[in-house]
Amino acid sequence: MGIPTNIKTLMYGAVVEWARIEYKKSWDAATSLKTVCAFANDIDNWGGGYIVIGVKEQDGRPVFPLEGLPAAQIDNIQNAIYHKGYDEREPVEVRVLPDRIEIVSHPGADRSVSIEGLQQYKVFNRRYRNRRIGEFLKEMRLTEGRNTGFRKIINALEHNGSPLPIFETDENRLSFSVTIYQHPEFTGNGLNNGING
Repeated sequence: MGIPTNIKTLMYGAVVEWARIEYKKSWDAATSLKTVCAFANDIDNWGGGYIVIGVKEQDGRPVFPLEGLPAAQIDNIQNAIYHKGYDEREPVEVRVLPDRIEIVSHPGADRSVSIEGLQQYKVFNRRYRNRRIGEFLKEMRLTEGRNTGFRKIINALEHNGSPLPIFETDENRLSFSVTIYQHPEFTGNGLNNGING
């Protein structure tokens, strides 16, 4: 059986969760990265698979209403998967804190990316750590592989009125982190638009 390429078929059709389709309520780095690696290895030569994040599943079927994830968070997670050094045993960390989301991957940015460039949002790098995972993400139309990730993240946050992210790496390039702060009008009970008090 071929893998459906239409999201409506995945979400509304009679497709159940099987070896190449997984629904996940939220991003969990450990289990998601294992699945991405399995899809990239493609031992059975099925041509990849789908991880549908933001969708709770029950008995292999999506549970409605769908939960979803913010666009900037999705782009950051994709970048962390794409650029992670899989020769290191450290997982991609996604920390959801009361006022921000932090995504940390190991190792840090390539030496061709300067710390000053990260701080000024001027990043250009043509070195790929994970070509196979990059090809997989491109085939799934989850990334372009043309150095557009940083710009897409910044544009999504600006469009939403959110603060700009902080991209950081250390001099030894041991880790790379992205911090996304909550929208200034967001409170623990939702948007502060006069409705919630």
